[in-house]
Amino acid sequence: MRRLPLSLRLVLIVAGAIFLLQIAAFAVQVTRDDGFTLGGIRPSFARQVVSLARLFDHLPPLRRALALELLNNARFDVVVLDNPPAPDPGGLLLGWSARVTADRIAAEGLDRDRIEVSNVRSGRGEGEGPLARMVGRHLRITVALQNGAYLVINPASEVDSYVYGGILGAVAALVGLLILVLAVILVFRETRPLAALTANVEAFARTASPRELEPRGASDLRSLIGATNAMQHQIAALIRNRALILAGMSHDLRTQVTKLRLRLELLPSSPGREQAVADIEAMQAMVEQALEFASIADRLGGGRADVAGTLDRMRADLPELGWSGHAPLAVAIGEPALRRVLDNLIGNAIAYGRRADVNLTATATQARIEVADRGPGVPLAERELIFEPFYRIEGSRSRTHGGTGLGLAIVRQLVDRHGGRITVSDRPGGGAVFTVWLPLAI
Repeated sequence: MRRLPLSLRLVLIVAGAIFLLQIAAFAVQVTRDDGFTLGGIRPSFARQVVSLARLFDHLPPLRRALALELLNNARFDVVVLDNPPAPDPGGLLLGWSARVTADRIAAEGLDRDRIEVSNVRSGRGEGEGPLARMVGRHLRITVALQNGAYLVINPASEVDSYVYGGILGAVAALVGLLILVLAVILVFRETRPLAALTANVEAFARTASPRELEPRGASDLRSLIGATNAMQHQIAALIRNRALILAGMSHDLRTQVTKLRLRLELLPSSPGREQAVADIEAMQAMVEQALEFASIADRLGGGRADVAGTLDRMRADLPELGWSGHAPLAVAIGEPALRRVLDNLIGNAIAYGRRADVNLTATATQARIEVADRGPGVPLAERELIFEPFYRIEGSRSRTHGGTGLGLAIVRQLVDRHGGRITVSDRPGGGAVFTVWLPLAI
């Protein structure tokens, strides 16, 4: 349930509510204990009718009045008439119900020829319109007695609600389905702006380029879209300002470092001078890498590069690179960014394990680049921390190898920026394996 989108959750809630409502209505219909079923009367009620017929077959006229007073109640009314009432089946479906009821009474041991079942109005007038002969009726059961009289039983319950129960149930199900379809349409209509907002924010996260989204939907959703539009413009302005500041810092720092380098070159050669030059070069490398890390977020994703071709060119300059070749494989990342990712991973592998073994495979949508070394490996607890800026493992991968602690942070930023991901795991036999997934170029 946690992975389902909001629109589908709302649809499931509405569908569940309608389903439970239908179940409750059906349960109320089938659990009513008044002797009736959807097709007529229950067997127990049919047996009561047969028992009454047998009783009045043998009762003398003087005892009939007393028996009628004892039998009449709120459930049904019993009378004995000298002449039978006029039949009134009440239409096609009610006529079917009358025949089923007569058959069930006969099945309990009474001659079918003695039984006549009609559907008569329940005392509210005949009414007008096509539904007058269909609704508001009850079953009237007439049994011919052996003495020539007629036993007439009028149940109090209306029979049309049972006879038409199946039809009404089907209609109710159809109405429920229509309501569900309408609810689904309305839910998706109301949540469409939210889905558009999600896509807009995801696109902004990849490109840092604001795109106005027209406020639509409910008032609170329109307010959210408007606030998101404003936020995107503010973030874009901050990024532009940061880019200007970084450009100025980069120019000024490079200028000052170059001045220091020139002044050192004018000094007499000595061990102190050589150490100062090395420090200046290290400081310049640190400044360049820090500025590069800070400016990666300003670069747009995209581009196209051949991973196999890039590794072929790198193998010519790196004898420590173990690479057996691969067919051309284009990924959705620019050549400079891909080269920087591979340079950092392969450089780390050579620095810590004296050799970098690279393997390239592909799925239907991604390229998988594995860079393995025989170094000390990466402890499990630090496999996420090593991708943080300025974090370096003490001990096995210590400061004796140099570096600024920004190489892997730059790799992750570049990979994430282009829709990929990077992980690190143990290499069988010792060492570490850095695995990069990049989307294939379309």
